[in-house]
Amino acid sequence: MVRQNIRDCFWSEIVILNYGGFFKWWNNYRNGIPAYMTIDMRTQEVSVVRLEEGIKYSPSEYFGRDLSRRLRFAYPTYLFDDVNFEIDETGTPYWVASVIDKTIGLFDGADVIGAVLMNAVTGETAYYDVADIPTWVDRVYAADLLVAQYNYYGKYNNGYWNSWFSRPAAPPQPRAITLSPRMMTSGCIPASPPSPGTGATSASFW
Repeated sequence: MVRQNIRDCFWSEIVILNYGGFFKWWNNYRNGIPAYMTIDMRTQEVSVVRLEEGIKYSPSEYFGRDLSRRLRFAYPTYLFDDVNFEIDETGTPYWVASVIDKTIGLFDGADVIGAVLMNAVTGETAYYDVADIPTWVDRVYAADLLVAQYNYYGKYNNGYWNSWFSRPAAPPQPRAITLSPRMMTSGCIPASPPSPGTGATSASFW
């Protein structure tokens, strides 16, 4: 579930529906998932947003329409981190897949270098560097990654060997919250700070 900044001044949960199993997908795969849900974080009001054309790419799809498989076939050399379900200004559903690079050797120093945006209806994809990601995208950096980078800075900012021998005091670990650039610059403050998401939460109604 992703808490997304909608119309600049409040947060909504964006929830995708999942198929309940293979046979339920088989009976409906031509039409796709017909809707997604939004939850207003101020009023807890749930709205069902019905689509003119159904969602055909998601984690509950099968074969070539499975989300992970579609991403891997399209970008076989990319390292993906978080994959989140978000909507653009027109309400079109997208999957936002963060692309990371290992900056220290083969396995360490993970950092986000960009994101792949996939239209959840058509399956069309496009890669954007971090500086070029559309402004409606609210979650690219996972909260756990940001906290880890902050802690690494506090531990290693005086050098690797000094981290073992001088033991400088590390800055306190921040509380993991995610604010979009629009919210930080528009003067809008959410009624309750968003907690870090864990991808796209789903509900099965099939």
